[in-house]
Amino acid sequence: MGPLAAVVIPLDQGSKILYSGAIRLKYAMILEYINAALERANYEIIEDAEPYYGEIPELPGVFATGRTLEECRRNLAGVIDEWLIIRLRRGLPIPPVAGRTVGEIVRVDTGAGV
Repeated sequence: MGPLAAVVIPLDQGSKILYSGAIRLKYAMILEYINAALERANYEIIEDAEPYYGEIPELPGVFATGRTLEECRRNLAGVIDEWLIIRLRRGLPIPPVAGRTVGEIVRVDTGAGV
């Protein structure tokens, strides 16, 4: 596999990023991981303004709440995404979920800082 690169094309309405095939593959791998994790989620109703609570048993510290089950699920997907970013940036291991792994992801320096 060659180096990963993104081409940024400026547009009148903002910027659009075109990804190389390798980046699309890694993105698809991350989405599969998030979806596999969501399939393993446990949900319960709690006494709270956002009564739906969800967590992923295989991912310590990953949980979310919401006013509806669907909102909780969306929030949980966002938390998993952020959890993955933090673990990747810090070089921490990412446990497999339902046989899915993120695999080796090459860090791309965006210049945005860590």
